[in-house]
Amino acid sequence: MVLLVGGTTSFILLIAAIGLCRSCMGLDEIDIDNSYMVKRYQFDRAYIEDSTGNGYELLWYTTDYVTVKRYKEILTRQQIWDSYQRLEAEAGDHFNHRLIDTDIYDFVEWAKQFDIDPDVRLTNIWVYGTEYKRLYRQPTEHFPEIATPFAYDIGILYLEENDVYPYNPEDDRKYRYWQCRTTSSSDERFNHVTQEDYSRVKK
Repeated sequence: MVLLVGGTTSFILLIAAIGLCRSCMGLDEIDIDNSYMVKRYQFDRAYIEDSTGNGYELLWYTTDYVTVKRYKEILTRQQIWDSYQRLEAEAGDHFNHRLIDTDIYDFVEWAKQFDIDPDVRLTNIWVYGTEYKRLYRQPTEHFPEIATPFAYDIGILYLEENDVYPYNPEDDRKYRYWQCRTTSSSDERFNHVTQEDYSRVKK
């Protein structure tokens, strides 16, 4: 008996065969990155505190621009979540529960060891905790106290991605103050907010 296969049936069988070949060859893994719609996605945000309630707010993003399919796949990598949970659990003890006395760059260098997957990395860090933040609003002669009711965290110490992972590791450290134009070469624990800074943020 001869089985005659019509045009429609042949087309369906061809599609099925292609799908099987793609699966065997791993082409679906290629497709996950095959899109011009790419961007960097936020992976996680965490608040790391010691027993005094002070610490750091950390933000992680995908290292590169990725598709939404790749981003969703990265989110399923349990080893990344486990590593960041270890960071949160160990930070207080490692710094003797005195994160407020720890240089932010020293904390960053320690925290970077938990970036175990090349597709995700730490991009930003801010000081965290009422006592810690208050240090950066102490008025001085050059930076008098300014009321900032609509920008509570303006002026607190933070670092950007190119501080965390500098292009040139030999560059001098730069300390930044959230939403302020002023930077410094050391951790200056007083107010850096100007009226111009606040007016710009409030707009």
